[in-house]
Amino acid sequence: MLRRPRFRRWITTEEIETLVAHLRSRGCLVEDEAEPARLTPDPKDDYLIELTLVSRADALVSGDGHLVQMGTGGLSVLTPRAFIDRFLGQDRPTAG
Repeated sequence: MLRRPRFRRWITTEEIETLVAHLRSRGCLVEDEAEPARLTPDPKDDYLIELTLVSRADALVSGDGHLVQMGTGGLSVLTPRAFIDRFLGQDRPTAG
């Protein structure tokens, strides 16, 4: 999805290629449940939360505003930009 032209304003082609290469080398496939638990106001999003929890992923990456704001049991939901920034090491606290 990130390779779609509409995402160019948020992420560069180089960042996408770096991210995809990293995910291919370190990612793993996880089977989803046939009938996920009811975890969100939108049933179409339940499988995403379920997969994130079952796989013990560090975060769910979504541009869906209600998922980003949801905060399910300590689950970290990041926007694509926040994830890229964290991945590239730009998510550092500022001194203050």
